[in-house]
Amino acid sequence: MDAQQLNRELDARLSSFGVVDRHIFLQLCDAHGYGAASSVGWVDAKLRVLQTRLRGGLGLELYMPSLKDTSPVTTQEEFTHWVSQNFPDASL
Repeated sequence: MDAQQLNRELDARLSSFGVVDRHIFLQLCDAHGYGAASSVGWVDAKLRVLQTRLRGGLGLELYMPSLKDTSPVTTQEEFTHWVSQNFPDASL
């Protein structure tokens, strides 16, 4: 399976289920921490998929490092806080 296919599948999963588990969270962190424009852009794109779901009235379940587990996120404010805490260079 190529990278584009994996990317489309991840987008579909995030859009359908709104879950960022530990595994996906660590992928986002790795890409964000790498710092290249393409990897940060990839993180931004995944966050926009989640934001679109949230704006559509559907909740999210996001990994919280402090809890070492996922937690429900139902408001834009909660989502923005999570993004700023974990991906400070991200652009929503």
